[in-house]
Amino acid sequence: MIENCNVVWQVLASLLVIATAVLAGFSFISFRANRKVRMELRASREIIDEMTQEHWVFLSEANRALSESLDYNLTISKVAELAVPGMSDVCWVDLMEENGDLRRVARGGVLESGPILSSASLKILKKRESVLYDRLGADELDALSADAEEREQLEKANLKSLIVISLSHAGNVLGAIVFGLSRSGMRYGSGDLNVCRQIANRAALAIGNARLHKQAQDAVLARDHMVAVVSHDLKNPLLAIRLRSELLLKLLPDDLVTIRKHVEQVGSSVDGMTKLIDDLLDLRKLEFGNVELKIKTQSTNQLITEALQPLEVLAVEKGLKLQQNLLASDFSIAVDRDRVFQVISNVVGNAIKFTSSGHVSLSAVRELSGVRISVQDSGQGIPQGELAKIFDPYWQADRTAKAGAGLGLAISRAIVEKHGGKIWAENRAEGGTTIHFTLLTKE
Repeated sequence: MIENCNVVWQVLASLLVIATAVLAGFSFISFRANRKVRMELRASREIIDEMTQEHWVFLSEANRALSESLDYNLTISKVAELAVPGMSDVCWVDLMEENGDLRRVARGGVLESGPILSSASLKILKKRESVLYDRLGADELDALSADAEEREQLEKANLKSLIVISLSHAGNVLGAIVFGLSRSGMRYGSGDLNVCRQIANRAALAIGNARLHKQAQDAVLARDHMVAVVSHDLKNPLLAIRLRSELLLKLLPDDLVTIRKHVEQVGSSVDGMTKLIDDLLDLRKLEFGNVELKIKTQSTNQLITEALQPLEVLAVEKGLKLQQNLLASDFSIAVDRDRVFQVISNVVGNAIKFTSSGHVSLSAVRELSGVRISVQDSGQGIPQGELAKIFDPYWQADRTAKAGAGLGLAISRAIVEKHGGKIWAENRAEGGTTIHFTLLTKE
């Protein structure tokens, strides 16, 4: 029995030793991990401590300047100006051209317009790094200069300390930003370098976003220019075809029914192409704000009635009932009559086009700030996820991809917004879609 107890105690002692060793190991690992965390926190605190109140003010002002505009020349100029005298005596930004050369886009402080540190900047750009020259002596000037001319320019600038940081965005090298001190006894330190890196990162992001924005704008301008040129060039031959088809109809005997039908189809096709060209040009003018509204005060009910008259034929041809629910108490609205006609024609015409049976109705309701006109159809409705897209230029649902160019509702939105109103669509619980738009009233 005693022997068994001794065995048990030996086993327990062994387990205790093992447990103690394991706990000691965990404690050692935990100590090392905590030590690493403490070192990282200490390093972060040191960086923060090195950043003075002046640094924080500069960062705040630079952030504000960089977020004010998508014009990178403007924003970078502001940063260069803010850096002097808060962070530097001179500051400049060089951007890389497509051919690899550097072009100065901004500078602050007393600095000649000629290239300075072009070769040094290129070296730093290739390595995508930042360099701090806390003291610029003869050796440093020699290392920074590619030739005697650059050396002379550096000496004229009388720089005592320098920071050069590469600018990159989305993996692309954009250029370099340079901060320099010329005051005697002033030197850059690691805290200054950290601040300048922060500025460089923000500047690179601003430049990258501005370039993407400019590329998008250039693409839109190129598209619009092409549309304008092609539209202009197409109108003349289309007009010639239209005139000749009309002349041919006059010359053809009435009994040549089949031939006359083909000629009429040619004329209809020309009208469709001409309408598409007019829509393209119209949308371009509206998007760029090149349309002057001819505002006149007129009766709301009369405007609606006159706008619906030419659409009744389309409804009858499709076997649809076109209804109108006018205001019980009429009042005046101040609008461009022809443009509002265009909106009603586009919205009601769309409803007729995509409604196979039933009705299309237009109603007007007076609101506090204007009138809301609603066009309701008994069609199959629009998928909920596509309701907001129907007003985008050139957008079409898959089921209507061959029904037109997708410009009518985009033009309608532009016209309504030009009048200070808004337009939106919603599906009805009982089926179909309703498009609403608002117009301002005038007593």
